[in-house]
Amino acid sequence: SFVANGLVPANFTPVPENGEDFRTVSGDLVTFDAESAKANWDKGLAELGVDAVKLELLVDDDETTKLITEYIANQLQTNLPGLTITLKQVPKEQRLDLDTNMDYELQISRWGPDFLDPYTYMNLWVTDGGNNKMGYSNSEYDELVQETVTTLATDNVVRYENFLKAEKILFDDAAIAPIYQNSKAQLLSPKIEGLSTNSFVSQNEFKWATIKNE
Repeated sequence: SFVANGLVPANFTPVPENGEDFRTVSGDLVTFDAESAKANWDKGLAELGVDAVKLELLVDDDETTKLITEYIANQLQTNLPGLTITLKQVPKEQRLDLDTNMDYELQISRWGPDFLDPYTYMNLWVTDGGNNKMGYSNSEYDELVQETVTTLATDNVVRYENFLKAEKILFDDAAIAPIYQNSKAQLLSPKIEGLSTNSFVSQNEFKWATIKNE
């Protein structure tokens, strides 16, 4: 896995106009700057008139998630003095129920794309969307995303312009904070030819695969 710097992952889909990766064109919408983070944190505390904040982070209770979230909580508390993060570790099914009811303060979740198009990510955060379990709403964002499947459905160049604009709105609003995206390494026998790999759903496509006879 590696650092995620936006909603749409790297090496996922190219921009039709020039063939460049969407993530490259959109740029890094999330960067690490502990000094600026602390300055804004201190400003926020001053505006609230408090010197400390306690937050509960909802996560799955599997061992991998536990290790990841303990590290994240430690980093947040180290870089933002006065912040206390309490982990609420529950089985995934229970987390999803709490997620559906928006019964949490902070949450770490994940998404795997269903198809090779930014819409699979952008549609997550439209107002009242089926997967928008945090109540985010921005009418401009909604309009840009909706146009990609209606008036602009057949103009892929302009569709992607909408996706690029919508993603920037999402981060200007600080709606989400991507952490990392998965990657996968696998060994392939030199005897196998024509095997295609996908970055969504079923990762291996065997339709055109053949085995060489020696």
